[in-house]
Amino acid sequence: MFLKYLKQKRKLFLLAAICGLIFVICFSLYQFPIKTVLYPVALCGIVCAGFLISDYLSVRRKYLKLELMQSDEKMNMEYLPEPDRLEEEVYQKLIHVMNENQQELYDSMEYKFTEMMDYYTVWAHQIKTPIAAMRLNLQNEDSVLSRKLMADLFRIEQYVEMVLMYLRLDSDSSDYVIKEHEIGSIVKAAVKKFSGEFISRKISLDMKEIDGTVITDDKWLSFVIEQVISNALKYTPKGTISIYM
Repeated sequence: MFLKYLKQKRKLFLLAAICGLIFVICFSLYQFPIKTVLYPVALCGIVCAGFLISDYLSVRRKYLKLELMQSDEKMNMEYLPEPDRLEEEVYQKLIHVMNENQQELYDSMEYKFTEMMDYYTVWAHQIKTPIAAMRLNLQNEDSVLSRKLMADLFRIEQYVEMVLMYLRLDSDSSDYVIKEHEIGSIVKAAVKKFSGEFISRKISLDMKEIDGTVITDDKWLSFVIEQVISNALKYTPKGTISIYM
């Protein structure tokens, strides 16, 4: 940091050197003894060194304070060090204006995001009513068409569940229950949901014995496994789907 400070003050050092040189030249022209020149130059050097050290310590304190602010996630603008120079004051004003603009933009985006999330949450819950009604109507008859429609309806339910899960991801009130679960039972429950699609599409299932426990939220792990099975069915036009560990 000290080297950076010296580089920042290089113009002042150059000016001081030029002034000292002029000082020496003027004394030499009047043929004064060399001691009379060196003494005031030495005094000026001591005074300048003291000023330099004091200024460096002041700059260092500011630098450390700004570094501390940078490491803080909130970056409170009130903790900015007091400006000593005109350009510092202007820069701080610009920073405050930019911070206010950023905060306004953040508030606007957060409001729009909340509105969107609320809308899709209401939509996802409302769409479940006609889906449930369609399922009840289709259960009253057994035909090739009704089975096909039931499979398509199941797909729609999966997509609605995907939306709900996505909405819950960033929710502060997500009901995570992390504990030990038998992974085999979670996989079997997920496969059971797709049994109708396995049968209707005549895709065989080769499911090995799955033992072991996992520490997880069973609802969220079930959702992940269901997505894997759903993709397996989607991209398997015929044949067998194997599930093993």
